[in-house]
Amino acid sequence: MSYYNTTNLEKDALKKCRKAVISQEKKILEIFKKHQVSLSPTDVFRHFTSPYAPLTSIRRALSNLTRDNKLEKTSKMKIGNYGKPEHCWRLK
Repeated sequence: MSYYNTTNLEKDALKKCRKAVISQEKKILEIFKKHQVSLSPTDVFRHFTSPYAPLTSIRRALSNLTRDNKLEKTSKMKIGNYGKPEHCWRLK
């Protein structure tokens, strides 16, 4: 699970962000386990509860969870928040 430190955070701020990423990824996995269906990033966003997670963070988490072999990207697509097609993911 990764936080991409593109803003060069240091020490406590970096540690806090890394901890938040782990929490977000755990919550996203729980959403997939609960619903047992393929979900797009927008679907996950709609099911995500407090604290709020931006759609970009959800997309990052989906990529990380795919890399970590916990989710897999499917060929199924749905229309997302911005009217564009998005791929769906499912538990691996």
